[in-house]
Amino acid sequence: MMSRNVRPNFFRLVWEGLKFTVLRSRREQICVGKDHLGNTYYEKHADPTKGLRGIREVKALDPDQCRVPELPTEWEAWLRRKRDDPPTQEEIDRNYAMMLSRQKKAAEIQRRDELESEQMAAEGTLHKPRLKSDQQAVAFPKREEYEYVPRDLGR
Repeated sequence: MMSRNVRPNFFRLVWEGLKFTVLRSRREQICVGKDHLGNTYYEKHADPTKGLRGIREVKALDPDQCRVPELPTEWEAWLRRKRDDPPTQEEIDRNYAMMLSRQKKAAEIQRRDELESEQMAAEGTLHKPRLKSDQQAVAFPKREEYEYVPRDLGR
């Protein structure tokens, strides 16, 4: 008995694709949180029996489709599945306080370094490399055995 070469039916493929799209869009969308910028975060749970994976998405406060909304780091990590649970407000507040603390310390260090540089310059102890008038700064050493013009056979 010869087996027939079965060709997929075009209309059947379209119907299956349409059915899959409708099933996917009809899944329950759960709001998991909001951030201080007004973005709302949603999750659709996976349904392996129907071959559907979980989806995480953000809807911006401004529905302008031409720009990507600003996202806090914690929410971006959740969207990219680098963390399992959505961030809590306490965690976001704690991270924000740490960021402000780091910025304050960095500003203090920069002010201290600027004052120290000014003081050293006033005392004349600030090291600045000085070249003699006839001396040039050379980035690399010159070696005569490697100095030649290409295609110069009279080397």
